Amino acid sequence: MLLNLDIYQSIFWFCALLGSGFFVLNTIASFFSGIDTGVDIASHQVSHEGVGGTDSAFQLISLTSLTGFIMMFGWMGLASYDQMNLGVALALPIALISGAATMYITAWIFRSAKRLTSPGSVFDVHQTIGKTATVYAKIPAHGKGQIQIVVADLTHEINALSEDHSEIESTSSVTVVAVIDQSTVIVKPIN
Repeated sequence: MLLNLDIYQSIFWFCALLGSGFFVLNTIASFFSGIDTGVDIASHQVSHEGVGGTDSAFQLISLTSLTGFIMMFGWMGLASYDQMNLGVALALPIALISGAATMYITAWIFRSAKRLTSPGSVFDVHQTIGKTATVYAKIPAHGKGQIQIVVADLTHEINALSEDHSEIESTSSVTVVAVIDQSTVIVKPIN
């Protein structure tokens, strides 16, 4: 039966089987290995959200959405052309619209799912300025020590330098006065 296909049937079958194969492989890889296989086509970053990976624009082009487009294009093209006998003039637009709709819905689902993540685990060191902390590892006069500080009910250990270049002993209370980088702050002892 497959040998008697015309060119349109061959294209639709090829797209349907290729898209379905990638879909099944993606599902198996995600299920068994926990690997996120949505590779971003434009920037080659691992992402389900699409080109550029920005929140501001609604992204459509990703490996997952392209797989959905190809799969739906093939199956709807076959259904329209083969089963409903609509002819190429109607089957091709139906297949293209179905593929584009699947691509759009896939992008919308992943964008919506991304909004479900909690920012609770995101730590910005600038939130420590003005807060009281405890010296965890002694801060030498001209070097780094460590402090423990509570931000949003979570305890963080951060590298610390003394503001006046004095030594600060462990268990001393200090106040964060400035930020050097995401993992280092400047502190002064509380008198």
